[in-house]
Amino acid sequence: MAKTPKAKDPGSHIVLNGRTLELTKSATDFSVLAPLQRVIGTTGLESAEPLASRITRAHAADPQARDDAMTAVREASVAHHIYEVADTGEEIVIDDHLILELCQENPALLQEIIDEYQLEHTTTMGGAHVLRVTAATGRNPLKVANELATREGVISCAPQLLLPMVRQDAALFREQWYLAGNLIGSPDVASGADVRAPEAWSMTTGNPDIVVAVIDDGFDLGHPSFAATRLHPDGIDFEDNNPQPLPVDGDYHGTPVASIAVGGHGTAAMKGIAPHCTFLPVRIGFGPGSRPIDILEVFRYVSQRADVVNCSFGFPPSSFDRMSPAFRRALTQLTETGGRRGKGLVIVFAAANDDAPTLLPAHQNSNGVLFASGNRIGAIPAGQPVFSGYPMTPGVIVVAAMSSLKRKSGYSSWGQHITVAAPSNNLHYIPAFVPPGSDPRRDRFVAHYRGLGQIASVNRPGQGAPFSPIARFDNPATPNLQENIYTREFGGTSGAAPVVAGLAALILSVNPHLTAAEVKQILMETADRDLDPALDLADDPNVQGLSGAFVGERSLFFGSGKVNAFHAVRRAQALNPAPSDGPPAATRFFGERRPALAIPDRNPQGVSSSLTCALVGRLADIEVAIDITHTYRGDLRVALISPEGFIAELHEVDRSDSARDLIATFAPANQPDLANWVRGGVAVDGRWTLSVSDRLFRDVGTLNAWSLELRVAAL
Repeated sequence: MAKTPKAKDPGSHIVLNGRTLELTKSATDFSVLAPLQRVIGTTGLESAEPLASRITRAHAADPQARDDAMTAVREASVAHHIYEVADTGEEIVIDDHLILELCQENPALLQEIIDEYQLEHTTTMGGAHVLRVTAATGRNPLKVANELATREGVISCAPQLLLPMVRQDAALFREQWYLAGNLIGSPDVASGADVRAPEAWSMTTGNPDIVVAVIDDGFDLGHPSFAATRLHPDGIDFEDNNPQPLPVDGDYHGTPVASIAVGGHGTAAMKGIAPHCTFLPVRIGFGPGSRPIDILEVFRYVSQRADVVNCSFGFPPSSFDRMSPAFRRALTQLTETGGRRGKGLVIVFAAANDDAPTLLPAHQNSNGVLFASGNRIGAIPAGQPVFSGYPMTPGVIVVAAMSSLKRKSGYSSWGQHITVAAPSNNLHYIPAFVPPGSDPRRDRFVAHYRGLGQIASVNRPGQGAPFSPIARFDNPATPNLQENIYTREFGGTSGAAPVVAGLAALILSVNPHLTAAEVKQILMETADRDLDPALDLADDPNVQGLSGAFVGERSLFFGSGKVNAFHAVRRAQALNPAPSDGPPAATRFFGERRPALAIPDRNPQGVSSSLTCALVGRLADIEVAIDITHTYRGDLRVALISPEGFIAELHEVDRSDSARDLIATFAPANQPDLANWVRGGVAVDGRWTLSVSDRLFRDVGTLNAWSLELRVAAL
């Protein structure tokens, strides 16, 4: 009689995006769903370190010590094995959430699954359900997911994987070759390597109604580069849960990235791309990993407040797709219907600094792909597929880096998902960061990578960490400039992305009616293609013999080409609906609300009250009256939000203003934002919202009443 085949252990594999990966357990390491301080001191552990927000990596000497330590930890916390892909050794870390996608929306089946496994419904993401495994479940999330994946009515179910978080690193305006060309006469700057920013600035230097968010580590907001920059009042630190996204120990990246996108043109020694747009700083942690649901929370927060967001972070390539389809769909949805105008959030991602393809089928990977992983070399073996992460998300803008000689920067990742390129520095991360003699494969990437770095602002002494925390082995960094608060050594796709984010903001400044998809299309259609597809490392094994030359209008190295700020802004301006001839007739709208809303103390969300205008037309004049009782009005931030999502700051926080109550009337004559709205003729039809929040401790108050009067010009 034939033997019954042994059932596959549901904890021995994982199914990701339809692909089954066999797993092994780390012999020494495991994860704990608890902060570091609750894990340190556990018997049998040799060390512990933060892995993600509220998740700790624990290390033991051997498998027995690992098991003993896991048993001890589980008395008070949840612990999971850390897994490795059997074929490649790549690490997989899970948390206590599952991502469940049903064949069709079926509340009865969903509830049946929740009840049977004692799960908790946490949220939805890209059409999928995020469920938390509870103590009552009594089973490992990996095993539960693999069982549910085979259930009738289920498309897929997988545990939520942590996504690695890696920064894509890397009188001075004359040296900003990437903005304005070769003003210093350097032989390392080719003609046309710049983005023609000054010509774009002749049309606009940005509109304060356009908000540019930068998601990164901390920002030195007291730096001269931001002295003339308008800061959005909802800046936030998601890592430490406070409204001050300032740099802490180890933070060095956010300040230079933001300075390139939105650095002011006033007292700073350098110039940002969109100096007069509003800057929303958002600090996140750059530990070893982050949970997709936490990352999505950040993007949703940004989407409610910003038009454009720069993301100079990502994670290394892998032989499997780490991102769930649900997470990727959720990001795509934000590019379609998100953003504070509802026309899509312009999401700009750095392509990555791994000299790796964004996607490569296994049969094209004949050489393997090597990349720097700290001061060591990571590898995806030949014959394995190669996946990136964020660049594979439909709808986002993916930015590659180009040298000052108009070639692919040695480190720049490449492939079919590159949208456009922008100028940055030039090196290769393997010879730059892997010590000579430590790995014979290092020498395969040694070449003469010519080109200049970017001028960027860096943290002032005492603010976070200095720039370039890792010394390069191939070319040690030159000293920073201007009392150590600027550098000419910035770059990476981290430096290329904010060039494009700033340009996207300029495009919206001249035409706020554009959707995110239209902004992306303008960037692609107006890009320059007179670029050099030759490689500084002629036989770069990672490129697999593929060419960066343009085929039609696309290049694997440069996407649609190098962005051209002048042509892009001019195209956007030409697409803006022309105003009607002659003075428009005006009608009047008046609305009043008496909400009597208590304003919560030190709560950035605050309270809001809305009025709806049914008239269709453009704003010709406006008057806003507010009546707020409060024991310390300097605590208050009051803003009016137009139907299109533009924000007028009526009253900003002022610690020195100790007066009581805020009873005032605002009009274009005394409020610059309202004056800009009238000049720009913003649309009036829809919901007008007054937002009031108390940002400091102790004092409280009430929004008693407010009124809005509009004079409306016909379209």
